[in-house]
Amino acid sequence: MIDLASVSIFWESHCATYRIARQKLTEGKGRSLLLDTLIGVAVLVAVAQNSSPIADNFWAFADNLIGELDRLITWLTNNPVGLKLNEPLNIFLARFFHYHIYLWQAFITLSRMAPLGTALLYSLLLGFSVSVALFADFCSLLTLHIFCFEVYANRLGRVTGRALIASWRLLRGKKWNPLRERVDSVSLDSRELFVATCLAIILLFVIFTVSVYFVVFTTLATGVRLIISLLHWYLHTLSKTYVYTIRLLDR
Repeated sequence: MIDLASVSIFWESHCATYRIARQKLTEGKGRSLLLDTLIGVAVLVAVAQNSSPIADNFWAFADNLIGELDRLITWLTNNPVGLKLNEPLNIFLARFFHYHIYLWQAFITLSRMAPLGTALLYSLLLGFSVSVALFADFCSLLTLHIFCFEVYANRLGRVTGRALIASWRLLRGKKWNPLRERVDSVSLDSRELFVATCLAIILLFVIFTVSVYFVVFTTLATGVRLIISLLHWYLHTLSKTYVYTIRLLDR
């Protein structure tokens, strides 16, 4: 038979242990928030007088990044290091990305006029980790156009690659059947074979130019992702540091 008294004692002790652990966790979170706020206020006091030079250096870095990207695209239009790029497509892509860089520059100018820097500065009153998180989101917002460039180049590369693969299949008398999801045989007459051959040759000549732009913008977007990931990693490490610091103080 089950001893109800033993079960009751076990349940009461278990609930008491749970309440104590929950109370310690709540106190630990409260201390972490207090420590984070104190560090944020200390950093605010330290950088309040030098906030203008820091903001100027940040916006100068953003302007320099835009200028370097604009010069990079201009450099690609001149067939650098012996790259034999398709000139009409190269000029078209250069004009396309130059226009989007102009839009990005206008967006940066509007962001500079907005009181975002002041909001980031005084967000330190909410805690140092809050300010770091907002800065990471702010960097993601400012570099949104870089990810747009990557999406454009990625989509163009995929379409070109798939079209080239489909043309190569047609030249071999095969085609992709999307209903059955398999490659079937197909018979082409002379006109259809001529069109497929012309399409394959055109795509073969432009695939290298598309690949160059794809590599450039993918590399740039990867670098931005790495910087933002480092900020998030620092934020995660910071939260763990607070917990360890509080445990050391409790000892």
